[in-house]
Amino acid sequence: MSQRFANKVAIVTGAGNGIGTAIATRLAAEGASVVLADKEEAAAKAVCEKIVAAGGKAAACKVDICNPELVEAMVACARDRFGPAHILINNAGIGSRWPATVSRPRWPLRPCFSPPTTQHTSPARRSRWTADSASPDCG
Repeated sequence: MSQRFANKVAIVTGAGNGIGTAIATRLAAEGASVVLADKEEAAAKAVCEKIVAAGGKAAACKVDICNPELVEAMVACARDRFGPAHILINNAGIGSRWPATVSRPRWPLRPCFSPPTTQHTSPARRSRWTADSASPDCG
């Protein structure tokens, strides 16, 4: 398999099952060092063990994405174990059984992609993406 993610560090939230597990496993198979972040620590550790057994590099980290302190600890876990993160997959979901409080992060998060130009994108969304176009740091 390709090693296109060699020397890259990836954080995958919701990595303990389903799509998150598939993404994390594929990133590791293609050379990334992966931090498996999940609210269910045992699930993240089980996936971590499988990745390591297959020759990959991985670490498990318990995180509740609704808790800013745990999110910061997740980033620190990645940095301390493998170095700064290059890839972030926000796969964890928040259920709708209770209200979630969303606040603006303390660091600038900007999309790292070109604004879409397809006919399937609404004018409102196109204008938002154009206004928030990719930052120069995205390469």
